[in-house]
Amino acid sequence: MRYYLDGTVIAHLLSDGQDFGALRDWMVAHEREAVTSVVARWEATEEMSGPTQGRRSQIREFVAGLPQVPVSGKAVEVGSYAVAAVRPYAALHVGIAAAHEEITAVVTYDHDVATASRLYGLEVVSPGWDPDWYVA
Repeated sequence: MRYYLDGTVIAHLLSDGQDFGALRDWMVAHEREAVTSVVARWEATEEMSGPTQGRRSQIREFVAGLPQVPVSGKAVEVGSYAVAAVRPYAALHVGIAAAHEEITAVVTYDHDVATASRLYGLEVVSPGWDPDWYVA
């Protein structure tokens, strides 16, 4: 099993908040199965810009320590179907995860990513949150 980490997860892991202790614990236990992408890096950088300036190098180092899956043509194609229902970042994350057979779960705190991931048959993991938090 491989877990795909989106940008919300990276931003939360690197934040100063205490609310994501469960995520940090989960990451320690699953680091070897975690992968991410350049899209997650872009999203985390955007999310952490503003009052938390200076985090770009921290994000770059964290992402460099994880295996990165490519943004393939197949990922863009899969994501292009999802973009009709969710934001572009969310669609790309889901496309990337769904295009890689070894990825079976998406780790996220983003409603659109969670919802679209389930539609593509991917498990949604949000450590510390109710398992069905994104279900309306």
